[in-house]
Amino acid sequence: MSQSLSSAFRERSDLAGDADRFRALLSLNAVGVVEIDAGGRLCAANPKFCAMTGYSEAELRHLGYQDVTHPDDRSAGLEKLEQVRRGDDGSSTAIEQRCVRKDGSELWVSLHVTRIRPESAEAPHVLGVALDLSDRRRAESAVASSEQTYRSLFNSIDEGFCVVEMIFDAGGRPIDYVFLETNAVFESLTGLPNARGARMRDLAPDHEQHWFDIYGRVALTGEPIRFEQAARALNRWYSVYAFRIGETGSRRVGVLFEDITARRFAEQRRLFLADLADKLVPLRDEPAIIRTAVAALGRFLEVDRCHFVECQDGESRLVVSEGYVREGVRAPGVDDFVLHGAEWWRSCSGEGLAVEDVSVHALTRENAERYTAAGMRAFLAQPFARKGAKTAILVVSMTSPRRWTSENATLLEHVAARVWPLVERARSDRALVAAHAELEQRVAERTARLQETLSELETYSYSISHDLRAPLRAMQTYASILCTDCEGRLSGEGREYLRRIMNAAERMDRLIRDVLVFSRVARSAMPMERVDLDEFVAGIVLAYPATGSGAADLELVRPLGSVRANPVALTQCLSNLVENAVKFARPEVRPRLRIWSEAAPPKRRLFVRDNGIGMPPEAQEKIFSMFYQIDPTKGGTGIGLAVVGKAVERMGGVVGVDSRPGEGSTFWIELEDGD
Repeated sequence: MSQSLSSAFRERSDLAGDADRFRALLSLNAVGVVEIDAGGRLCAANPKFCAMTGYSEAELRHLGYQDVTHPDDRSAGLEKLEQVRRGDDGSSTAIEQRCVRKDGSELWVSLHVTRIRPESAEAPHVLGVALDLSDRRRAESAVASSEQTYRSLFNSIDEGFCVVEMIFDAGGRPIDYVFLETNAVFESLTGLPNARGARMRDLAPDHEQHWFDIYGRVALTGEPIRFEQAARALNRWYSVYAFRIGETGSRRVGVLFEDITARRFAEQRRLFLADLADKLVPLRDEPAIIRTAVAALGRFLEVDRCHFVECQDGESRLVVSEGYVREGVRAPGVDDFVLHGAEWWRSCSGEGLAVEDVSVHALTRENAERYTAAGMRAFLAQPFARKGAKTAILVVSMTSPRRWTSENATLLEHVAARVWPLVERARSDRALVAAHAELEQRVAERTARLQETLSELETYSYSISHDLRAPLRAMQTYASILCTDCEGRLSGEGREYLRRIMNAAERMDRLIRDVLVFSRVARSAMPMERVDLDEFVAGIVLAYPATGSGAADLELVRPLGSVRANPVALTQCLSNLVENAVKFARPEVRPRLRIWSEAAPPKRRLFVRDNGIGMPPEAQEKIFSMFYQIDPTKGGTGIGLAVVGKAVERMGGVVGVDSRPGEGSTFWIELEDGD
């Protein structure tokens, strides 16, 4: 060690004693010591400094300060050395810099430099004490790396994360918290911009107290908690994991959270829509449908009001339905919805209209005061369209600003799509009922008039019958007297004329009777009952002269079963069929009848077959019409089979025939089976 270095230490530290003892003390020092002259040359160094740099003391004496200093740190280091060297005695400073070792490696040191004035030196020197900062720098690097890793993780996770400092009142009740840290997705998941450093009460004054209670409990107890909770002020649902940061006494809480609004709202929406459907199913009245729907929706969304707005008269008039109004909130009037008139209506596109604050929305800000006075500070409107044209708009509104979500709009769309068709159906049903009542009234009036007319016609028909048959009876009486009393005085030609007169009168009388029979069958009541065909048919055919006396062959195929019929009408039908079977027999052929039935549940057919003259196909289509006759020479009136057709029709049955000329005919009557 040089004499100047020893002298300097004796001068600076006011040490006494032998110079060799002092040099030995420097040699054993655990820190590096170096002396730098006015030209920047390293004129002396202790063993520790030599070990730190890798040079021997002899090697260092040939090097300057810049030779053992990193190029990036030389300029600043030399400037500080010069400032210290020029200063007053005792001036000093500290320099953190990188040294370049002999092997080229780098070493961070803290160099505390002090101005000294060796006795032999013409200019002041600088004495430097060097501390190895390698361990500290490695620790700082590790911390920096850890911090970078933490920040990278902090901002890369897709879940929200924040650190809050809880604030308690004098009684230890949690009343607020300050956001100390927030990650990159925090704002998108909460809708809170610039939250770092802000208080939650300032960002969301209506934030529920239970959030502060939960986080305050975590801070005080240190027990972490995982839970799901609604944040109504933010109009969101969160899944949260909260934990204390720090030891006991720390008021910091870490919050890791996920926005589960869509999932929770979807679950609740399904339950809500199912419950609403159950409530609407039994309703048929339009006001009841609307009241039920808007009340359920208003309570579910926790809004102040909920209504349907309907446009009428080509969008020139808006009609507000009876709706839901939260207790303490003023019910809206029509003027609340027509501040913009048709413009407001047209602005509700297929996606709806969401206004979170009327004072900032482009459509409403010019009339924000009127909207606010009407209690509509925020509203959400969703139209229901039919064939591309809006017919009604479902509106929910708030007296204060409200953040609306896409889930809110979707729910309104679902409700409108379910409810308004029911309203339209109820209106259609109401109109149909009114039309039906009007129709029934008209039918009743017309029926009464028709009944009156039929009564008059019936009276008229009996009157006509009596008036027509009276002269016929006179003709028949006088013709009979002529035949009895004057037959001898009449010529053969006269007697023939008289016979024709009597036959014509008899035919006219029969025609009048048959017309009256058809008229009674067509309009009289037809009470139905079970008829046992075995006894019923046997009684009719055996009472008929031709079949009862043996003039015709008869075959009854029993059992015939039973049918539901009117006995009087069925008697008329069978009598006419039996009479025609005998009347239209073929010449020189004995009449033969076969009667049987066949069951085809729930019907039964009764058949009457004869071996008469039969009929062509074209005649079968007309045979049951009024006044139609196959053979007028047989003396019929053409009404008998018409009576059969009408009577069977009145009994709810069907009549038909199957026939061929010269081979007879088979008539059948189909009625409801009586068994």
